[in-house]
Amino acid sequence: MIKVVFSSADQREHYIVSLRTSISESTFIERAGVLANSYAGRLVSRLYEGLFLTSLDLKRDFDKYYSVEYGQFANYLRKRHLFHHDDASEFEQEYSRSESIIYYKRAYSFLEDGVGENLLKSLLEPEEE
Repeated sequence: MIKVVFSSADQREHYIVSLRTSISESTFIERAGVLANSYAGRLVSRLYEGLFLTSLDLKRDFDKYYSVEYGQFANYLRKRHLFHHDDASEFEQEYSRSESIIYYKRAYSFLEDGVGENLLKSLLEPEEE
């Protein structure tokens, strides 16, 4: 599940990505359909790093540091990250089904206006074969 959320702090759209299983960088690049050592491959590799290495894994963060303080994942999202009540409730339902829930602050302008959401869906949630 991928959801766009608007941050009032920096007036930008960010993504919340709920993943049922982790994905390797090589699989991510393969799904993108680019060569690993090409310009596009390096761009996709940096996108992978942004998503999985530098973004905040909300589920891990909650489990490790905040579960006692906030009790419920939705409370953590609302109070710690100022998520809208509906968004927090939606991800509360995803919590038990997900291996990780990532808060990705997009770094590339090509991820704007729905294009980014569609790209991330194709890379992270490929159609069943």
